[in-house]
Order: sequence, then C-alpha cells, then structure tokens
Amino acid sequence: MPTAWTVTPLSATDAMRTTPSSKALDAAVAETVAAVLNAFKLGWVKGWQDRGVSDTAEFSIRPGGPADASAVADLHAASWRTAYAGIVPATVLGDGLVEQRRELWAIRLTVDYGEPAATPVLLLAERADGELLGFCYLVPQPDERVLVDNLHVRPGLTGAGIGAALLAAARDWTARVHAGAPLYLEVLRDNHRAVAFYERAGGVRTRTGAAVFPGAGELPEYEYTWARP
Repeated sequence: MPTAWTVTPLSATDAMRTTPSSKALDAAVAETVAAVLNAFKLGWVKGWQDRGVSDTAEFSIRPGGPADASAVADLHAASWRTAYAGIVPATVLGDGLVEQRRELWAIRLTVDYGEPAATPVLLLAERADGELLGFCYLVPQPDERVLVDNLHVRPGLTGAGIGAALLAAARDWTARVHAGAPLYLEVLRDNHRAVAFYERAGGVRTRTGAAVFPGAGELPEYEYTWARP
C-alpha cells in the first residue's frame, strides 16, 4: 500500500528544537529543516501500522546534539547489525558494538571543531514522542566536498521515506552552508539495498575502491556523488 502524506507547515523556529555549538549552523540547519519538511511534504506520515509506527505519527527532522549521543549510537549499532550481516564477520557486530558506537558519538558530539565551516552537523528524524527513526551525519572535508559519513534508518522502517527525507535535508544543508560543494558518500559494494537507494536518489558512482573496515580488513566499496546538492 502506498503511504499517504499530509503536511503541517513548519517555520525555521518550529524546526529548531536543539542548539548546536555554532549559531551560524543553528540558522542554516533551522532553515534547511523547515524548507525540506515543507517542500517535500514529510511533516506527517500515515499508514505505517505494519512498520511499527502509529497511524498518525509526527515525523520531523531536527539537528542533534550531545544529549542525543546514546540514542544515535544504539540505532547506529542496530543498523550495522542488520545491513552488514553476512558482509562483515559476525564478531564485528557482536556484544561490544553498542559500547563502541556510544564512545564514538560521545566524542563526535562534544568536540570543538573550531570554525563553523569545519563543523559537522547531525540531522535526526524522529516521531512526535521523541523516538529516533534515523539520522544523517555530515562532515565538511578539506577538499571542499561534504561527506555523508553516516545515513542510517531504524531497522524495519527502511523504505518508508525516512532515508529520502534525511538525504534531501543533507543536500539542502550542503547547498545553503557550503554552496557549490559536492555531497558524497561511501558505501560497501555488497550492501545492495543501500547501493540501490543511492542510485535511485540520483547519486553518480564516482569511484570504486576498498574500505578498511575495523575487524574485517579491506572490503570493496563505491563512492556516490551529488555534484549540485
């Protein structure tokens, strides 16, 4: 059954529900969130009972901060265990994974990156009750590109438009904050669902190489680029 969409328009003030470290990023993220939710009509999502989401569930995107580290880490680990099963050794996805992700996100979301232009941004997709549905982490690079370092959706909710909304927000944020900068990401070649998603979303394959995956050695990967986000 196709998903039915309706919208409650948001202003930048409505969209801004947490405060990142940089006021410059504050304004850009708030404008991005409002623009994406309104333009792509992803304010309210219906018809998700079979995916574990209530019949009328608010779906919003907001910038994340240190208080979100644990929830992001838990979703990150759950997504890895689903997406990478059979691709990386089971030991990589074992008992220590959640704690590793929590340590990573605690550092990422508290470190001072200096200038706003060098500061990564975390975008969260969540329900009205605060349940985290997905996240996207964008990192400006020295070569003036912007890396989508992470894009994850809660297992069981893939294909419901959450990843598309986050990628749209990522492209819009890049266009606003790093005008003209290409947006790119790297994905394991054997993560077929993710590869298909990025190709449907208009990503152009710009490189084939190998990723050094902790505990798994080198694994084939693709790079996808959006030249004009």
